[in-house]
Amino acid sequence: MGHTHLPGVLSDKIGVMRVRAGHRYMINVGSVGQPRDGDPRASFGIFDPVSFEFELIRTPYNVDRSVNRIREEGLPSGLGKRLEKGN
Repeated sequence: MGHTHLPGVLSDKIGVMRVRAGHRYMINVGSVGQPRDGDPRASFGIFDPVSFEFELIRTPYNVDRSVNRIREEGLPSGLGKRLEKGN
């Protein structure tokens, strides 16, 4: 599931979690750009189908460079501000 830009798992467990085969989960890995949770780092997830582990990962990236590129392309300034603030 996606497009909310808000990372989360219905279980509210943070970090590495083990999912159980035969059960359904709703996992939102967040956003690599345009975050909405106050954290400007890129957010993504890794699922291992062998161990059934899921890990939500946050990693920094060059936000200033992205903001400058948004300005150079003439995109709305709010997009750059959102990247800087993470919301």
